[in-house]
Amino acid sequence: MKRDYTFNTIAELKSFENVSPKVSDLYVPIYTSEIIKLLEPEFKFINGSRLEGSSSKHYVDFDHNGDKIRLYNSYDRQMAFQANLYSDGFIIDLGLDRLVHRGARAKNVAVDIKTFKEDVVIAVKTAKVIQTKFDTVNVDENIAKEISDMIFFKQAKIKGFQEYTNYMDILIPKGISLKAYITSSINKFIQGDYTVTINGSKRLGRPVSSTLMKIRIQNKIVKYLSAQFPEYFL
Repeated sequence: MKRDYTFNTIAELKSFENVSPKVSDLYVPIYTSEIIKLLEPEFKFINGSRLEGSSSKHYVDFDHNGDKIRLYNSYDRQMAFQANLYSDGFIIDLGLDRLVHRGARAKNVAVDIKTFKEDVVIAVKTAKVIQTKFDTVNVDENIAKEISDMIFFKQAKIKGFQEYTNYMDILIPKGISLKAYITSSINKFIQGDYTVTINGSKRLGRPVSSTLMKIRIQNKIVKYLSAQFPEYFL
């Protein structure tokens, strides 16, 4: 099982800022160490984590007036540059994500971040409003089903699939916030704490160790909800 490793200095970050030889000549790296310098002093670097051992996938955390900002990046095309508001394991997109590591846009990203730093601050304020909605609005059965279907979509493609069990569903009648339902459901999935029925046989879930998977699932859910249920984001 590959582990994530925490780093506390820019020097540690630079030690693995190496572009993979597998990427094409058109690939333009966005170096996180440079972004850290450009965001200072308004955004204070806290620490970061290198994901899955030897991978170049990583994130770094900043403090901005008490809010935690988390940037994801990599140098092997496995993770695009992405910025989020982070709170209690929950991330909200700041609108700087999916910068492609090629072409003029990637080359100018450092200049763009420095120029539009005030826009980042505004994005954080907007994200905090969305975060509050997720904290205070309870999930209902219909939205819970949509969320669970996105979490268990691979299991649903197995031949003979009949149903899955998300144990967080028992809390819906009692009242559980969107944020709590999403984070807890994903955590239980990652831990293998669920069942899936295939051809009449109920099977226990299998734990997985993938920070990247957790990030992708949560991003997919939040983006879906923002598109299908805009009332939660007003």
